[in-house]
Amino acid sequence: MLSAEVVQELSKEYFAKPMHWLFRTFELIAYSKVNLDIRRPILDLGCGTGAFGQVFCNFKDLSQIDLGTDLNLRCVRLVSRRSVYALVFQSDARAIPIKTNASRFVLCNGTISTIEPGNSLVFS
Repeated sequence: MLSAEVVQELSKEYFAKPMHWLFRTFELIAYSKVNLDIRRPILDLGCGTGAFGQVFCNFKDLSQIDLGTDLNLRCVRLVSRRSVYALVFQSDARAIPIKTNASRFVLCNGTISTIEPGNSLVFS
């Protein structure tokens, strides 16, 4: 179950988007039911504005996410203002400019389903 603090943080991040709040709440409940092997470096693929990354860090008691990437430059600029990411850069998820195996854990919440065509490239 989610703590009151996590639910409150979600409501602050997604105040203007109640459906996003609802979806993110259910996603965190799902994350709480599986044993995630979170190892560094962590990549947030499709980090958006960083709102979910911020909540995820607090939810999993992480100090920071090592890398964040998003296709949208506006989002990259917004997420750069959050101290939760060590490095944020603009990139297409189908051609991320980092070395193979450069991350040990990939957080990709709601991103792969929006990548067409070529989402198989994301997995490779």
